Amino acid sequence: TIGHLWASAPDDFYGIGGAGILHYSGGEWLTEYQPPSMAWLGGFWGFVPDDLYTVGINEELTQGYFSHYDGDSWTEVKLNLQSYPTSLWGASPENLYMVTAAGEVLYTACQ
Repeated sequence: TIGHLWASAPDDFYGIGGAGILHYSGGEWLTEYQPPSMAWLGGFWGFVPDDLYTVGINEELTQGYFSHYDGDSWTEVKLNLQSYPTSLWGASPENLYMVTAAGEVLYTACQ
């Protein structure tokens, strides 16, 4: 199952599948990135193909994570939250919002 879709063009889609980021470039869906610390991805957002974000949680459901793709590599950051992130949305790269399983809405300025 593929969820949390984001597209930059009709033949350039990204989505979450299992615990990985999938990419469709007109042919087939391929795994783009498998976060090492995240067993479950809860949200995905992008602005351009070299500015992508995801949130998730580890297998033990004890640590939330935030990841960013800058066009070359993914950077993963541990989140110090009372609950794990389940969703992600942004108005711009400088204005991202996360929602946690506890219903908290958190704002982050990334740039």
